[in-house]
Amino acid sequence: MAKELSPQEKVDLIYHNLQEVLKPELIEDVILRQNRPLKVYFGTATTGRPHCGYFCPIVKLAHFLRAGCHVKILLADIHGFLDNLKAPIDLVNFRAKYYRYVITALLEAIHVPIEKLEFVLGSDYQLSPKYTMDLFRLSSV
Repeated sequence: MAKELSPQEKVDLIYHNLQEVLKPELIEDVILRQNRPLKVYFGTATTGRPHCGYFCPIVKLAHFLRAGCHVKILLADIHGFLDNLKAPIDLVNFRAKYYRYVITALLEAIHVPIEKLEFVLGSDYQLSPKYTMDLFRLSSV
């Protein structure tokens, strides 16, 4: 098991290999002053098979998890269905499960702690009555 990182080591790992950091003062406030995990969001549409283009985001997600961040990954299944109308919704649903499996397996293979990793499906909220009503309201504007 890897040693616990200091707050400054966590910040350094979060910033590692990033071209630009927007509002670093917010990140540093959460980690250095509030001493709590940063919340990170990553979204991907499940339009096809995961490929080598996922390497860089997976490595960065590994950095976030090693730094103790809470990482939420949105698997945009409805988006994937609408974006890639060549695939039936059942196939898109299977792809979302496959993405979850592949991403988790990749992170586990490089010994990244996944206790703070969470997956959310777009359909979990996009098919809710409240979301649909909001969509109708926006469509009527």
